[in-house]
Amino acid sequence: MHRSGTSLTASWLQRCGVTIDDGDLYGAGPGNPYGHFEDVQFVDLHRRFLLRQVPGSRGWMVTEGTPFRLDEASISLARQLISHRDARYACWGWKDPRSVLFLETWKALIPDLKVLLLWRPCHDVARSLWKRKRQTRSRDYQIGRWQAIRVWRAHTQQVLAYRHRHPDESLLVSIYDLVERDQELLERINRRWGFGLRWQSVQEVYDRKVLQAGPRTWFVRAIAGAMGIPQWERALQAAAEPLDVAADGVIRPDVSEPRRRGQCAGRSSDSRERPA
Repeated sequence: MHRSGTSLTASWLQRCGVTIDDGDLYGAGPGNPYGHFEDVQFVDLHRRFLLRQVPGSRGWMVTEGTPFRLDEASISLARQLISHRDARYACWGWKDPRSVLFLETWKALIPDLKVLLLWRPCHDVARSLWKRKRQTRSRDYQIGRWQAIRVWRAHTQQVLAYRHRHPDESLLVSIYDLVERDQELLERINRRWGFGLRWQSVQEVYDRKVLQAGPRTWFVRAIAGAMGIPQWERALQAAAEPLDVAADGVIRPDVSEPRRRGQCAGRSSDSRERPA
């Protein structure tokens, strides 16, 4: 889901050894001063398809929890993207929140696809979307409160559906758990999927001012309650990976000393402006 810490996560994974940057990433934008870490070709493929199928979505605001299947022209382009990266990189990936709407298509194209799914509480996502709206006059970023919550719910439905269908080839984690237990998460990824990633602290690319939890206003609580959001958040918590439990079932002790929070150092290599 948009505004869920996906840029931070992609930046961190790239530092750990996953090739995200193929040379054409979108740069910084409203509400994301350090870059999106989104490959232009993947984003454009998803965005153009959504604009054709859901014209009022502006290429990202999908409010119905129904998955999409890419058409043949888009699939042909997707195969080219895969072949190009397979030929150049041993371990590569991409980041685009829209991907969750198309994961079954990508899974069919990449049978051994491994997916890291992130979630962030609805209120924090909605608040971040509204904050971004105030930072720009671009029509693409304008979104109402009800609409923001519906977008969160639609993406959450797809996240949970994919997680339940592919439990061994997906990991679902809270972005706040990732920030606090990044080393445990990377160990889990390496053990479960046979990767050889090298841990780099997420604190080196984390800016607390950009990604933080906020208070829940009574108005948003009322809207969320009416739309069944608490039930969806409980479902996410139940399906998420417990990072305080090791793969062998041993419960890890909590960190008694607070971890240092640094400023975000990772940046996209491209200064291209990014559409919503």
